[in-house]
Amino acid sequence: MRLGLLFAVLALVSATAAVSQIMRKGPIEPLPDGRLLLVSGNVRSANFIALDKTTKHGPAADFWVLKVVSPPMLLGPADNPRQLVVEQTFAHFKIDCTKRLIAKLSDDGFQPGGRWVIAAPGFPFEPIARNSAEDFMAKVLCAGAQPPASNVVVGHAAALDVARRIFSSSGA
Repeated sequence: MRLGLLFAVLALVSATAAVSQIMRKGPIEPLPDGRLLLVSGNVRSANFIALDKTTKHGPAADFWVLKVVSPPMLLGPADNPRQLVVEQTFAHFKIDCTKRLIAKLSDDGFQPGGRWVIAAPGFPFEPIARNSAEDFMAKVLCAGAQPPASNVVVGHAAALDVARRIFSSSGA
């Protein structure tokens, strides 16, 4: 009986944490103004590691990623005047470099213009997919891969400009 109650309490605490993450009234972190490293970009998205918010301790990396998407994500029915438009996300991740696992701790969505509009759930540790944006992030953070210094911009507005250039040169 006590074991069953313990599992019920643990399940409730886990569910409460997930719901509270989605029900937040604002972002965990605002859009970044610091140094951002472009690590991947294509016709649909560009991903930047926030260098000033990145730490590595032993085999673990803790970092934030600014993602710019094209076209912006539309959340909700098209005929709903409260439909949300998300152009950028700022997400908090952890990587276990030894086991090649990644977890998303939080994810916030921002509309064009940079106003926060939504919190999305994260996910627990899972394997890093080969040749994904997360795979290259792991190569940079865990294995020391060095993208060109020209891939560093300062601030989310500069990252948005770079992403738009990538999208336009890719035919988006």
